[in-house]
Amino acid sequence: MALSLLLISMTKLGASVFDREAIGVKRYQAASVSVARCFNRLVARGLAEREYNQGIKLTDAGVKVVKVIVK
Repeated sequence: MALSLLLISMTKLGASVFDREAIGVKRYQAASVSVARCFNRLVARGLAEREYNQGIKLTDAGVKVVKVIVK
């Protein structure tokens, strides 16, 4: 879960999380599926919500979890 949260923050900062050419198409696709599943789990648990054209944003509950993890 901490990795998913890290990826959310990196995406918000505009960082290139996965470079298709650097890791290869197969690994890129596998990573994309894995990240999508992580995001879906966060949404299902009420820790994040999808925003149209904005991606995923942490809910108040999600922010509380992050604060516990980061401590």
